[in-house]
Amino acid sequence: MIWPVFRGDETRAPILEAIERIATALRAERFGGRPIEVETDLRDVGGGDKQWEWIKKGIPLRIEIGPRDIAGQTAMLARRDRGPREKENVPFAELPRRIPELLEEMQRGLLERALAFRDAHTRAIDDRATFDAFFTPKNVEKPEIHGGFALAHFCGNPACEAEIKESLKVTIRCVPLDDVRGARDGHVKERGRCIVCGGESAQRVVFAKNY
Repeated sequence: MIWPVFRGDETRAPILEAIERIATALRAERFGGRPIEVETDLRDVGGGDKQWEWIKKGIPLRIEIGPRDIAGQTAMLARRDRGPREKENVPFAELPRRIPELLEEMQRGLLERALAFRDAHTRAIDDRATFDAFFTPKNVEKPEIHGGFALAHFCGNPACEAEIKESLKVTIRCVPLDDVRGARDGHVKERGRCIVCGGESAQRVVFAKNY
């Protein structure tokens, strides 16, 4: 998202011209196998209001261009994954190269953060008592949000899945194709006993609460 910061009517033309030129150049670049989507916000609204509006809407990159930027041929750029006041100056000429790099960096960082959270909150469980304790809220009257995942054996019987859902409000979220990082190597595909009935199980599945 690109928007102007005007300081008097005489600054409008060069700023708008620069925005159009930059937007056109960025749309010619690609990320993730598709053209980069570029929008401009030319509404007569304060820059602070625009900033918070687009932050709340999740725009990944925000570019502001004002008179000083025109003079220095640089743009003020901010990232969605950083603090709202954390910005960097990027020369106009470098934006077509820099924007795809930033998007890749952000994508990689968000993925790594999500994987780290998942791994830190995933636990291999082998007995029903531990399984029940893992998903039982500390305060039943005001249950906390449970962000954990349990890797436990499941025999495939729908009745066992229904029993877990009825007693703990827990469901099978997915059947992993490969081992889950951080959840003890080799423990997903090993054979074992169903966490509910004790029947034979070919592998573990991921149990969690749905919110």
